[in-house]
Formats: sequence, structure tokens, C-alpha cells
Amino acid sequence: MYYLFIVVLENCPYSISAIELLNSFKIKYKILNVKRTDKEKYKTNEIDTYPQIYLKKTPSNDSLLLGGYSNLKEFIDTFINKEYNEKNITIFNKKYLWNKKAILRLIEILHY
Repeated sequence: MYYLFIVVLENCPYSISAIELLNSFKIKYKILNVKRTDKEKYKTNEIDTYPQIYLKKTPSNDSLLLGGYSNLKEFIDTFINKEYNEKNITIFNKKYLWNKKAILRLIEILHY
């Protein structure tokens, strides 16, 4: 099973906007709230801003980084309420280097 996992920083406008965007489309997600005093603990070589949005798979702990708010917005604008096609999937694949299966799983999450 795949799901979105989002690491949000308290009182961060981009984190708040990401949650509002997910809620507005009724996209299910799991959340980790981070206090400002702990924000350095969650920064990685891949991402050091908030929110941090991942596509995760259970039961394994595998995850793929989608990015932050602007990446989420771009993905939603490209794939939600639109007919997705190979061109859009290829463009996304080149930008994020995800395999097609992972992209389709993320699209599936957005539509259910």
C-alpha cells in the first residue's frame, strides 16, 4: 500500500498550505509535526526545507521524495482532475527520476 507522508514544521506557511491543498482534494496522508526547536533533526541531504513530502510504501519503509509545497502543487496541477497521459508521466519522470510504477501509484493516491 502506498501513501503520502508529510513532515510539517509548526507555523510554517508552506506546511500549512500543503496540508490545506491535500485536504481540499481529500487526499489521504500521514503527518509528522515538527517543532521549530527540532527542525534541524529532520533536514537531510535531499531536502532541508518544509514541508517534506514523500511517497511511502508499506509494509516496507521505502520512500521517494516528492519535495515541498511547490512540487506537490505542480504534481496536483499536472495530474488531478485531468486525464493523465504518457507525455506528462515522461516529463515528471525526467524531473524526479521516479520509475513509472511509482508515478502511477502517486496518481492513484490523488484519485482515491
